[in-house]
Amino acid sequence: MGTTLVGSPDTVSKGIERLIRLSDGGIGGLLFRAHEWAPRHETLKSYELFARYVMPRFQGSIDTVRGSNDWARANRKGIFGPNVEAVRRAFIDAGREVPKGFEARTAGARDMPVEDDTSPSREKH
Repeated sequence: MGTTLVGSPDTVSKGIERLIRLSDGGIGGLLFRAHEWAPRHETLKSYELFARYVMPRFQGSIDTVRGSNDWARANRKGIFGPNVEAVRRAFIDAGREVPKGFEARTAGARDMPVEDDTSPSREKH
């Protein structure tokens, strides 16, 4: 990596992380260079991508969002399990067979075990 960071927000973030590691303590700032090589709207989009996806990683403002996302991923079964069961139960209570593939259309179902016997006539009480 040279002195210029170019690429996707992830690529630029990794470059900044590398600069921070190499500096052994942090960097004072970054300088943007604009040469008008791209149309104005594309340059502004680049600035927006940097502001929305790169800067928050280094300002601590994304920490609570990232923490919340990590917690939700770790607790998917507990969060979505009741929803999946409620949808399945609604079909059974209505006397209808649970459609094959309902899991693909129900939030969180991908983390839940699929039951083989979902027909109302074989329901266990």
